[in-house]
Amino acid sequence: IHGYLRQYWANNIMEWTRSPEEAFSFAIRLNDRYSLDGGDPSGYTGIAMVIGGLYGHPWKPKDVLGKVKKMTYTGARLKFDIHAYEEKVKNL
Repeated sequence: IHGYLRQYWANNIMEWTRSPEEAFSFAIRLNDRYSLDGGDPSGYTGIAMVIGGLYGHPWKPKDVLGKVKKMTYTGARLKFDIHAYEEKVKNL
């Protein structure tokens, strides 16, 4: 999985779970199960950057995420070719 998409999903998982600990555990399970690089330290670092604030700095507080930077679908489209990725995944 592309690093940016891993971070995007980890960010959204935080909104769907009850706590950062639950989000981290869920993100690790998905990463290890579905990512080609599951178990790789860089994958865990990408998740920790979003959920734990590793290497980050505080952003303006948000309702759900606290001081974690919000990542949106629109932002992902600007940094990553989402449509090409979706087409590739459909054909797996």
